[in-house]
Amino acid sequence: MNSDDQTLVAESPPPASDFPESADPAVGKDFSPTNPSIQQSIDPPHPVVGAYRGNGNVARLPKSVRDQINNWMLDGVSYPDIIERLGEQGKHLKPDHLYQWKSAATKIG
Repeated sequence: MNSDDQTLVAESPPPASDFPESADPAVGKDFSPTNPSIQQSIDPPHPVVGAYRGNGNVARLPKSVRDQINNWMLDGVSYPDIIERLGEQGKHLKPDHLYQWKSAATKIG
């Protein structure tokens, strides 16, 4: 190694106490959710968040199966055909269960 080589040392930022108080625009501001000036800028929660999930016959199925049912419904597959395609997993379902599942989904979205 040469004595001419220099090692680069990363400088750490100065401590917060070295900054004047006015450098931080958030100092002294009220960011609580009850502050009316920012209440308008907060997006309302998504309507599905915290919504009742349901406990119907289709809602009890695994998510992957429910997603497949939804895709078949979007493709226009009839309810009896969907039940037939599900095989063992759909043996307890009736066409009305799928109708109720679809109508509940259209109320949410």
